[in-house]
Amino acid sequence: MFAFGSAVTIGQLVSFFIGLLLVSLLLLATYWFLRKRLPNAVGGRFAKVVSRVYVDRNVSLVLVRVLKEYYVILVSPSHAEVVKKLDTIDEGELEPPDDFRSLLSRYVGGKK
Repeated sequence: MFAFGSAVTIGQLVSFFIGLLLVSLLLLATYWFLRKRLPNAVGGRFAKVVSRVYVDRNVSLVLVRVLKEYYVILVSPSHAEVVKKLDTIDEGELEPPDDFRSLLSRYVGGKK
């Protein structure tokens, strides 16, 4: 198509830029479609870290909800291992308290 010593016509340049524009639009449309249709891989709708308890400086036990199931996972810098799959869990215990003042008054006592 383009060789040294040959003249490039306006028609060839226009068709080149139209092709480039069409390929760019196709790439953008594919990106938009995949972003909307595929689930989020990390921390998305399907998996959530509910709680984390540190056993050591670099080792922790993590309670993870995947869909409707709960797992306890031992996480260290080199690996992660599922310790136990929980059959049932009381989801009311997982709810955060209303605010710090109500939590403090529950354990210390209110004004008298």
